[in-house]
Order: sequence, then structure tokens, then C-alpha cells
Amino acid sequence: MRLYFDDTIRYVFDHAFGGDVWNSGSGITDIYFPGADTVGLQSFKKVPYATVPFSASRMEASYGSDYAYTIASLCVPAKVVFDLP
Repeated sequence: MRLYFDDTIRYVFDHAFGGDVWNSGSGITDIYFPGADTVGLQSFKKVPYATVPFSASRMEASYGSDYAYTIASLCVPAKVVFDLP
């Protein structure tokens, strides 16, 4: 299953896909947030097989030159890729 969100979503909230009420994570393969520039703590905790593409330029503007490491650590266990397909 793939989830697509529009570019008006700027912040992926803490525990968005990882909170206590989230129970369908293992079937999600891709989660798209083309407008996101901030990622909360453990946002993708319960989607272990998901790949989350983000815009490198947006993340660099928000997190600085070490954005790749920072975002990858915030999104564990999901895989992060940069520059949206």
C-alpha cells in the first residue's frame, strides 16, 4: 500500500505512523510527503517496510548540511530517500 499526501503538509507529527492507535504499518511500502520540511520523533515507528521520499532541498533548509543523517535517524525503521521521484 502506498500513501500520498499533498504538498500542503509541512510537518510530519511525532508518532504519526507510530503511535498506540496505529496498527496497519507492515503493509505500507511508500509514504509520500512532497511538501514536508520537518519530521517529528518516531513518526514512522510502526511502518518498518516503508520508504519515505523527501525533498533534499527542503530538508537541508530545515536541518542544515547534516540533514540526511538527522532525517534518517528520525524515521527509523523506515527507509528514507531524498529528492522525490
